[in-house]
Amino acid sequence: GGELGVAVTESRDLWERMLAVGFFGRTGGEIRNPKNSVDGFSLGAKYRPHLFAAVLASSSLKRLPDLNTCRALRWQWLQEELSGLQCVSPTQTLLDSARGGFLEYVFRFFPEKAGGLPVGSFVQALCAEGAPVYVDRYTRLGNRRSVIAESVLFSKEGERPSIDPLPGCRSVRDGLFAMPALTHNPESEVRSIGRAIKKVASWAERAASLSMSGAGRG
Repeated sequence: GGELGVAVTESRDLWERMLAVGFFGRTGGEIRNPKNSVDGFSLGAKYRPHLFAAVLASSSLKRLPDLNTCRALRWQWLQEELSGLQCVSPTQTLLDSARGGFLEYVFRFFPEKAGGLPVGSFVQALCAEGAPVYVDRYTRLGNRRSVIAESVLFSKEGERPSIDPLPGCRSVRDGLFAMPALTHNPESEVRSIGRAIKKVASWAERAASLSMSGAGRG
């Protein structure tokens, strides 16, 4: 078939379900049965590059070691600037693992340690301080911007679940923000961004501490 084979069916329902779980990207209007809805997204592994893309990627991979070195150094500078914070944590690489690369820098924000401040409001404050950050884009895919487990396809009898099926995933999702990899930005600029993040995070932590102190006296 050229793209890992062919499936043939006379069932529209089976075809829609195969489309939902076999093709990576947005499915558009092909899925008509509401019971097969994955909120406009789909789950396949995208094993379908064309020849030009494969050749381009093969050549570009020669640059990967240098890119990783530059980005890892800048990631280290950011971590140094953010040390000691409670409400922001840079994502770590496991000790027995090797990072393959940096598409972007991702951080976890803990609203409960910042007085319940939503990640969107935190990111807005960071942007006002000049930090080039944004709410994580990859955990809010699909039409409803929800976790995929809430899609009708994975629900009983085609109904959306009445309770949160994956509270841990949602907790992580609701606290992620990111920024570009800053591959060639000078150290002074990278550290300045780190200080901007620490400034806002420290303010949020102090505000949360004062709020708790006030509640305790009450």
